[in-house]
Amino acid sequence: IIQDSVGNAITLEYENEVMNIYENKVNLITNSPSFPWHMTNLNNYVNLTPANITDLGVLETELGLTALGQGSGMLGLPGDYTPPSRFVRAVALSTAAKALGPCETHEEGVNLAWNLINNISIAKGTATDPDGNDYTQWTTVTDLHELKYYIRTYDNQNIRMIDLKKLMEKKKSQRIWINTEASYRDITDEAVEIGLVELHTNGARAKAGGR
Repeated sequence: IIQDSVGNAITLEYENEVMNIYENKVNLITNSPSFPWHMTNLNNYVNLTPANITDLGVLETELGLTALGQGSGMLGLPGDYTPPSRFVRAVALSTAAKALGPCETHEEGVNLAWNLINNISIAKGTATDPDGNDYTQWTTVTDLHELKYYIRTYDNQNIRMIDLKKLMEKKKSQRIWINTEASYRDITDEAVEIGLVELHTNGARAKAGGR
């Protein structure tokens, strides 16, 4: 996939030794099968919507059924880890997020991208075969406006950033070592004592923690 900073994208795909170029309106790709197949398959999920279903028709009037909690508009969203299902899931969720309008800041956009991509990452043990264990070894997010490249690895979920503008100013080739070992910041020493404040409810007096 090739994409510019305003969201235009194309997909380049080789099939039978012939390169095919497709306009990519969903800004997404996956590895199998072909891109046109995935776009056709989306027609099977035209019912998906981020809006909760409020009118259940005869199920509500005749049986008294109601939706359980939030997210009823996404009922039927495939949840497995096959390429077709991950593609549908990514398209449905990213399209719903875009409908909210543009993010106010670049940081907000990057954060949204990470939250969306969490829905298609594969954890160890969830996709196995006799040859081994398939999982998402590393994940990246690219800010095409600010030219910043974000990366995390499976074992080290801390997000690191590379400023490509600064990197391009360097005259020689550069290499950055990415630590893949698990790393967690200990915030125990940041704990602060909570004082006692008095709460008055219906004439009764009670003590509770407060800052």
